Amino acid sequence: MLPEIKRRFTRLEQIWQQYNSIIDNASDVQRHYKPAPDAWNMLQVVQHIMASEGGTLNFMNKRPPLQPTLFDKIGNAIRSALLTVALKSTIKFKAPNVPGLSPETTNPWEESKPKWEQIHQGLQQYLEQFPASKMGYVVFKHPAAGKLNMLQTMDFLVEHATHHLQQINRLKADEKFPQW
Repeated sequence: MLPEIKRRFTRLEQIWQQYNSIIDNASDVQRHYKPAPDAWNMLQVVQHIMASEGGTLNFMNKRPPLQPTLFDKIGNAIRSALLTVALKSTIKFKAPNVPGLSPETTNPWEESKPKWEQIHQGLQQYLEQFPASKMGYVVFKHPAAGKLNMLQTMDFLVEHATHHLQQINRLKADEKFPQW
């Protein structure tokens, strides 16, 4: 794996470990806790992250990297930076209108965890084979930010997972969060 990608993938793995630790140690009641009727519980957050990461991986597996134009490079850099700033902020956003990104139901952790691990393995395999010559090429089209190269895509995955990890930590800090 190329060093620039490896650093980002290692950070993503650390975030995944934090999710696993929190959810593995949560009771079923805690996993399903919602502070408001329209809020997501822990498991819905995980399903959203899984859908996002799985969709990103599927996109990359189905489409070869494309060489961007100079105009694309400039626009992509700006949109990627804006996406990163947005994900680092405390502002709440509606998930893009993409099937599966807004979970309506809650799947059990015991069902979600192995599927998420498969996504992680698939992403790792893809990244291990990614050629240095394609680093600046477009590999993913984010529903809101548009075309992203590999490092921008990895930055998105890291910041997106971090953004929602903070959401889970806010759930746990809620005054009505179940203690068992």
